[in-house]
Amino acid sequence: QPSSITMSTSQYFKAGATAVITGASSGIGRAAALICATKGMHVFLVDIDEEDLSVAKKLVVEASAASQTQTIEAIVADVSDETAMRGVADTVFATTGECNFLFNNAGIGQGGNALTSMDVVQKVMG
Repeated sequence: QPSSITMSTSQYFKAGATAVITGASSGIGRAAALICATKGMHVFLVDIDEEDLSVAKKLVVEASAASQTQTIEAIVADVSDETAMRGVADTVFATTGECNFLFNNAGIGQGGNALTSMDVVQKVMG
């Protein structure tokens, strides 16, 4: 057994690269945004929850590599709205010209069972 484990990140996780993360206001999405920010990446946090997204942006800014050129932006958008997501893409490419890491993390969870209505199933599954 090795005495230590070495982990490396992709060449895209570096200062100046661009990350777009949906579902970024909490949980895994927020954690990914924090990691990207500490690497000096431009981070675009996308979520439908404006209040939690604002908190997440503040945390990401505080964790950032403090680069004068690092962009940290929060965008309120519903990932199920194609027009809204085209707007996200337009903003990202107008700001940084590229997207090196796209984390499609947004989703909803809702309990269910054999009698769950098809409306609920469609909303969860898309």
